[in-house]
This record gives sequence, C-alpha cells and structure tokens, in this order.
Amino acid sequence: MAFANQNNLKSDVLIIGGGMAGCSLAVALAGVGFSVVIVDHIDQSAQTTDEFDGRASAIAGAPKKMLDRIGMWQHLGQNFAPILDIRVTDGNSRLFLHYDHEEIGDDALGFMVENRHFRQAVFARLRNLKNVTYLAPADLKSLARDQSGVHASLIDDQGNALQVEAQLIVGADGRRSQIREQAGIELTHWSYHQTGIVLTVEHEIPHHNV
Repeated sequence: MAFANQNNLKSDVLIIGGGMAGCSLAVALAGVGFSVVIVDHIDQSAQTTDEFDGRASAIAGAPKKMLDRIGMWQHLGQNFAPILDIRVTDGNSRLFLHYDHEEIGDDALGFMVENRHFRQAVFARLRNLKNVTYLAPADLKSLARDQSGVHASLIDDQGNALQVEAQLIVGADGRRSQIREQAGIELTHWSYHQTGIVLTVEHEIPHHNV
C-alpha cells in the first residue's frame, strides 16, 4: 500500500470509503491485479481505536472463507470468537430455537470479530499490496464522468487539491453515500417506531461460544 505523494493519480478502481467494506474490496481487487485508490475522510489510525467504533460484527462461514482466500483473515491472529451454537429467544418466553454447529459439521456457524480488530487486519493486509494507494484524510469535492471513466477532484486535510482518474468508482461511504446520491440511486426506507440500545458487555461466566 502506498500513500499519495503526487497530485495526479490514475487507477483501475477508485473506492470512496476506506472502512471495512471498502478496504476488503480493495484487498480482493488488488489481489487479482487491479490498481486501486481508496479515499476516506478519517485517517487509518483513528479507525482502529475503541472510541471510534466499539461494536463487533458477526462473520458468517462463507464470508470467512472469502477473507481467508484474499489473505486477510490470518492478520486477525486470535482476535475472534467462533459461534458454535445459536439460541433465539422471544421476549419473556421460556421457549427458544437452538442451532448446534455439530448438526452440520465441525465448522463454526460464524465468528464474532470486534470492528477495530477487523480494521487492523485489513489495514495490515493492505500494507503488503503495492497496487493500492490510500488517501486519508481526504474528501471528494467533485466528480465527472465520460467515456474513459471517472475524474475525481479531492482535497486533503492540508487543503491540497488531488486529482484521480479511474475506470470504475465504488461508493463504500456509508448509508448517506455521496456516490449513491450523485448516481441518482434512490432509497426506500420506513420506520419501525422502535428504539434499539447497543451495548458492549463482559460476561461474568463463560458463554461457551453460544
């Protein structure tokens, strides 16, 4: 992975959004020979702290195999927990559904990974890829399209202007995606009139990977 030291860059793919999804895609594309530029408004070091994102993600079996194949999973070390059983409950009911991994084989049903550890792993993999350039902190100011591809104008945190040309642009910049809006892709959404509370807890007794 390289950090830009010039004002004009060309690549096969430009990814707006350097989080978990954007960087995972960059690893996969770079691994098969494409040149990639990633743009994010937050520096890498800030994305790997507890304060930035204290959540965890459940990685199912198929995505885990994909992350293995693109050479990212091994960078997690031991920073994951296998999901061996799943119990589904409903309110105060004494009944529950139970899924046992042994019923389908020896493999775990999935894996729990803290988001900060996921980011650390994908950034570590990116550092081994010479055909990826990471621009951060930087913001997209304007975007033009023609028959040759896309032409993006960026500005970094020092006020320096950057130009990137690419054959394809990918919007991985979250639910309020600037790229989605510019492409005219509309959202369909509605409210469930419910409130969710997300917490990080520490178990007092072993959970046995349930």
